[in-house]
Amino acid sequence: MYNVDDLEIGNIEADGHYLAFDLPIVGRWCKIAYIKIVQLTPGPMEIDFDIVESDIFYDPVDRSTYFLRKLRRSISLDADEGAEYGEALHPTIPYKDRNDVEGFDETRDRALHCRLTNRVGGTTSDFAVSVTLADIGEDV
Repeated sequence: MYNVDDLEIGNIEADGHYLAFDLPIVGRWCKIAYIKIVQLTPGPMEIDFDIVESDIFYDPVDRSTYFLRKLRRSISLDADEGAEYGEALHPTIPYKDRNDVEGFDETRDRALHCRLTNRVGGTTSDFAVSVTLADIGEDV
């Protein structure tokens, strides 16, 4: 198992703005075992967090691309709950980076394609995201 993270995801306004970002992975396939999201500014947390297999084709409004979404969490925490979310996924979720549209290419960099939306009612903030992954053959 290994961790991938981005601890400085830019300031996202709390009115439906989002930020799409990639977390590097070792190979084309992996399994998602744990997610952790921390809102760095105190206040209520109202977010949607998605992991998709291809950021080229995924459109959150077009339902025909929903097969690409491997994980979605709508998270709502009030200020007293600390704006910190963690979840162990059991069973783990298989993930395949589908961004290579020009044919099979194992030499390119691979990534988890993530999207964090700061919904109305949340707090304008930076975020830290960490994901624990397992190799596809690893028993977790």
